[in-house]
Amino acid sequence: MLKIATIAILSTFTLPAFAQVTWNIQARQLPATILRASAGDVLRVTGKGTFASLTISKPLFIHGHLGAEINSWTGLSIDKIPSGKQVVLQGFKVGNAITAKNCKGSILLADVKTSMMTLNNCKEVAIEACVGTTLFVDRSTVFVSGSTLVGRSFNPRAAGAALPAVITRNSSVLIADSSLTGGSHLSSTGSIFGPPVGASAIALSGSGQTLQLSGNTVCNAGLGPKKPVDAVFGSGTVVYDPGVRFVPTRKGAALARGLKGIKRSVPVTTITRAKIGEMATVALRGVRATPFALFLGRPGASFSIPGVLGADTSMHRRWSPAACWTAREATA
Repeated sequence: MLKIATIAILSTFTLPAFAQVTWNIQARQLPATILRASAGDVLRVTGKGTFASLTISKPLFIHGHLGAEINSWTGLSIDKIPSGKQVVLQGFKVGNAITAKNCKGSILLADVKTSMMTLNNCKEVAIEACVGTTLFVDRSTVFVSGSTLVGRSFNPRAAGAALPAVITRNSSVLIADSSLTGGSHLSSTGSIFGPPVGASAIALSGSGQTLQLSGNTVCNAGLGPKKPVDAVFGSGTVVYDPGVRFVPTRKGAALARGLKGIKRSVPVTTITRAKIGEMATVALRGVRATPFALFLGRPGASFSIPGVLGADTSMHRRWSPAACWTAREATA
């Protein structure tokens, strides 16, 4: 039987206890402040800023307030965060795209509105309460929660084909409580990439591909004028919770033929953050008696993994668990 437990926690974890300095700045000061800041510093950002480029290559906690906005002509880049270190980007509208690459440390993107996101060779990435277009994942471990992703639709002017909401290759991906919609191709004219057809919500490729879908996630295939579109396309294994909804179009399949589907409970932990001094909420979702391990403290925003997830758990050796619960303690 599915149970949901909620736990209230004083939100002293939103900012790291080990931070050296807290910077209160305008968005236009962000590039210079990133250069001056030391590892572990907190940047509280307001206003709007436009830059030629913006790169984060050290562990920082960057929090946007009062509608903070970042516009970078070449996109925002998070690069080479070392093992045991963290980057948090929270509460921003980010113009153009976000790219993270070659990061052995962990990254949290929370309450961020952006266009495309690309994760390349990143060990631990959490995307929570974000809104964006296509998410590209390559050789990375990613957790997506409470987010809305809509793949790019066909644009006859740009001659680009419709894209899935998530494209993942050789990666381990867990998606919970999110809405994923493939891009549409409503024109009867094909593109240079092929005939007119909508995109699946998710496309998988490569070896060692693992995709887990937890409850309340919806996978909508994009609309197209002719061919049926499967909700999830590609090759590999998809483990999905009974609460997941697959919505193919034109009599397409929930899972394409090349996929192995396993229907079982996928436990997941989600966190609703709060301002410092207020109460954050942790929700544990799973079958009764499923064990959950919750790790609080570093980084500044809590990161949690169900004990039975089976993903990379190297962080368990670095962070001391503040508490451990089981879903048995929940009330329906």
